[in-house]
Amino acid sequence: MQPACPLRVSKTVEAGLRGGMPWVYASDIIASSELDLLPAGSLVSIENGRGAFLGIGYYNGLSQIACRVLSLSKEVIDTAWFAKRLTRAMNLRDKA
Repeated sequence: MQPACPLRVSKTVEAGLRGGMPWVYASDIIASSELDLLPAGSLVSIENGRGAFLGIGYYNGLSQIACRVLSLSKEVIDTAWFAKRLTRAMNLRDKA
C-alpha cells in the first residue's frame, strides 16, 4: 500500500523520529483537511513542515497517539513487509 496523504509534523518531532521515537502525538501534527477524511489505520507519509520525507506510519485521528511509525525509509508497506518484520522479531526472540 502507498501512503494516502502527507502527515506534516512540528520541528520538535523531526529529531525525535530520527532518534527512534515510534509515534507522533496529535498535538504535534500540523492541521490538514486531508487528514480529517482519512479512516483510522490509513497509511501516511510523515513529513516535516517543509515537506521533506521522515517516515511512513499509520494514522488514527481519534487517538492522542495519532500516528504509529512503521518505517523511516521509503518502502512499500504490504503483507510481505509485515511477514519480514515478524520473522525478524521471532528470530531475535529465538536467539535470546
